[in-house]
Amino acid sequence: MLYQDLSDGYQYSFRSDLFRGLRFFLEDIQYCVIEENVSFVTEEFVQVFKGYLQGSTLFMKWERMGFELDCFVLKQLLREKEVSLRKRSATLKHKNYFYSLLRDLGLQEELPTDFLYLKKRLLELEAMKKQVENKKRSSLVAARQLTVLKRVWEKTFGRTLVISRDITQGEVDELFFRIHKKQCKVTREQRVCSF
Repeated sequence: MLYQDLSDGYQYSFRSDLFRGLRFFLEDIQYCVIEENVSFVTEEFVQVFKGYLQGSTLFMKWERMGFELDCFVLKQLLREKEVSLRKRSATLKHKNYFYSLLRDLGLQEELPTDFLYLKKRLLELEAMKKQVENKKRSSLVAARQLTVLKRVWEKTFGRTLVISRDITQGEVDELFFRIHKKQCKVTREQRVCSF
């Protein structure tokens, strides 16, 4: 059974499942095929998406009905949906989130008018913000850790610790482990001496 053989109600239902599958697929690949005002519906994309769709639970009921997915029809339906998705207006929530990400990163850009490109750009900005936060967090943690490390090292070993500026988190963890081992050894010796 082909798409043209379906009644209007079934065609509507199929398109609904197809577009939900498209949304899931684009989210899964993080909108990597999206470029501003450039169609992503190519022969290769249709083939890959067809495989994705046939492997998803959305398509199972259509397979049970004996429905066959024709690449030409699939490409046509995807092109129609792409046009409507790109023309969608960004919600106030999207706009506010976009501008808050830009502000947090210290960037300035215009809000993309292409909705799919906006979704891709939001993911990119989120990733950039996470990188910046991780970098800040690791340097802040390292500064506090280094102060504590020096203090505990001097208390445990009785000498000051000289640390290079480019010390890694793994090296800091190793030094804390050495302190812990020394403290355990001292505690064991104190127990033995007290008996």
